Order: sequence, then C-alpha cells, then structure tokens
Amino acid sequence: EEDVLVIKGENKLDLLKISRLDLICISSSQNYVEIFFLQNGDLSSKLIRSSLKKMKDELDFLIQIHRSHLINPIHFKSWKNSNTALLTKTEVPVSKTFKKESLSY
Repeated sequence: EEDVLVIKGENKLDLLKISRLDLICISSSQNYVEIFFLQNGDLSSKLIRSSLKKMKDELDFLIQIHRSHLINPIHFKSWKNSNTALLTKTEVPVSKTFKKESLSY
C-alpha cells in the first residue's frame, strides 16, 4: 500500500489526502500554505491554513530549499539555473541559505 498523507490545516475543512508520491512541493503564502500535487497526472494545488514550519515538522521527508518553499526530493528533476530548481510540472526558487543542503540531492 502506498503512503497516504493526510494534511490538516487549522480550519476543519482544511484536509487533503494524497499519496506521498504525488506531493510535489509546499509554498508558504502569508497565513496559508499552498500544496502542489499531482492529480491524474496534472498539477493541482490546495490552500490550507497552516505554517511552513508546521508542514516541515509533520512531513519530515520534505527538503527546505527556500524560506517559502519545501520540496519532495523525488520530484526534483534538474537545475534550471543557479537559483531555480525544476520539479515535476513546476519550478521553485532556491535561496543561497538552503542551497548547500539542496545540492546534496
């Protein structure tokens, strides 16, 4: 059975059940996090009221590559340039602070 993640936010309706393999990345957006995931092969996203820190603590397999972004390492494809990582169907900025850590993947 594949790993199913249940991601909960502060609101009762903030609930997302997805496969660990489908989770691409999580980006912070003020008091929310936007979760990017694959749904039937297409990129989907859901806003959940939570913090990036809480997500990082709960989903410890994610790697922080920017103060606003966590990525699932299995979706890392390549470097677009020195400040941008290409993931499955999306790309995210990489900050200097987290670059050393992300270069090990």
